[in-house]
Amino acid sequence: REWRELSSEDRLQLRHYVMQYVVARPQQPHYVRETLVQVVAIMVKRGSVEDGGEERAQLLTEVEQLIQSPQPIMRMIGCSIVSALMQEYAVTVKSTDVGITWETHFKAKKQFEGAHLRRIFHFILGLLKEGQESMEAAEGGGGGKLLQGEQRALLHRLLMLAESTLTWTFISLHLPKRLMSVFEQDQNPSLRPGQQWEETFKDTSLLHLFFKLYWLVRSDWELGHHALNCLVQLASLNGVSLISKQNRLAYLTHYLT
Repeated sequence: REWRELSSEDRLQLRHYVMQYVVARPQQPHYVRETLVQVVAIMVKRGSVEDGGEERAQLLTEVEQLIQSPQPIMRMIGCSIVSALMQEYAVTVKSTDVGITWETHFKAKKQFEGAHLRRIFHFILGLLKEGQESMEAAEGGGGGKLLQGEQRALLHRLLMLAESTLTWTFISLHLPKRLMSVFEQDQNPSLRPGQQWEETFKDTSLLHLFFKLYWLVRSDWELGHHALNCLVQLASLNGVSLISKQNRLAYLTHYLT
């Protein structure tokens, strides 16, 4: 059935059913789970065109409950949902065709990055902080110890999500589709968030966390690669979030020391 033929209640029930199916079957094959959460992300994005992101906010509240679970598999499911959402909203030119125009994809992306991307980044930071503390505690504070199994898989996913946020193409102008494609194909765009991110990057604990994480995981090539990419992106920070000379100097000083 066409999306527009479904009532808002039917759409919500369908999304809830898929979510409950995923959460109730945590041991299902990875590719099945990833496909289902991508379906959820597509439905939420399509719905956000009409509800202004109300259902997306509700979904993120559900995700926050999952990532607060003591069970690593529930946290991984939460990360999978966040990853699917970010993937669906990040790219406008190659976004899934769900019966809306490119211009609408663009507006949906701007709505997402303005309303919820920062919220997502902050609960990713909270989980990364937990990972850092777990590694340090494993060695009694003496240099850290690499996580294994599910805990390592979770840390890997979190670092990838942090990297995705820090490589997000914040586009403030309504560029032509051809130019937008050029921006979105850049693998390492400079970090140029909006004004609402100023307090996030003024917090000195942010840089401390990523430097500490890199130091702890540097012997693991895969984890170290993503942690280092996060540091590279943080070094590229520019734009209105550091609009004053004082803020730029303070950020640079803290990064280098």
